[in-house]
Amino acid sequence: SIVHLHWMTGVLNQHALKNLLESGRKVVWTMHDMNPFTGGCHHSHSCKNFVSDCSNCPQARSVFRKTVTINLQKKRLTQKYLNLRIVSPTIWMSKQASISSVFREQECSVIPNAIDDGFFAETNQLEARKTLGIPLADFVGVVIAKDLSDPNKNIDFVIRAFERVSLSTQRPLTLLLIGKNGASYSSSTINLHSVGELNVKDIPAIACAADVLLSGSIAESAGMTIAECAAMGIPSIALENGGTSSLISDGVNGLLAQNLESFVAQILSLVNDPTKLLLLKNTCKQNSDLYSAIRIAKQYVEIYESLS
Repeated sequence: SIVHLHWMTGVLNQHALKNLLESGRKVVWTMHDMNPFTGGCHHSHSCKNFVSDCSNCPQARSVFRKTVTINLQKKRLTQKYLNLRIVSPTIWMSKQASISSVFREQECSVIPNAIDDGFFAETNQLEARKTLGIPLADFVGVVIAKDLSDPNKNIDFVIRAFERVSLSTQRPLTLLLIGKNGASYSSSTINLHSVGELNVKDIPAIACAADVLLSGSIAESAGMTIAECAAMGIPSIALENGGTSSLISDGVNGLLAQNLESFVAQILSLVNDPTKLLLLKNTCKQNSDLYSAIRIAKQYVEIYESLS
């Protein structure tokens, strides 16, 4: 039999995992962030302690030191089992796992997370803009997050960039905010349109009003909104860091930026060049089948059959 693990933090401890492995079960462990190979953090940012030892974590308060030490016991439980396969949704996170003290001896496969079929459905930008009251002539960016106030999502950065763009173009700009706490943001130079938190199945009909997805995220392991928007024909502009760099092929399904200045420049390049925007829309739509559920299920079946 096969046990497939997802989001096991706080649900299945290392001893239970050891029992599964030593029972001879085939175990596939899909990572969704860096927690499986760190002392407890879900994204290490610039810290590289996970390569050697997280026990002296600079972020953990003294009361949590014991928890970090316990988490590091997974190093003894995951390195020598041929019936265990680690899966990462992005090449970036697979590379981080391969240099970690926990998984450097463990084979790691890369299989993208699947996206909901609703994002592949035909959408109507004109109807979406009519529904939202956004003029068709506007250049519209969208940001999507469960909680837009999460500092890792860096929404202030995106707003600041869009405001900078408005100084260099006569075209009206609208930033569509999808997620809770969007109403807490304001701007005197661009139109902010918050629709609140939506059910996943309702997002395509609203998000399709946008010309481009804007991501200023500073801690992203997979960034599925990039893939979801690509399936609708909406390219992304994102800061190049973490899993984002694995999801965007620069100039194919989106554009990458290294700082505020290049982020602004990339937005302007699409505002000023409708042909470039149309090309990105077409290519990102064409490549989105990489995230189809059927394709990804077949990749997992291959892993199941390859395990000892």
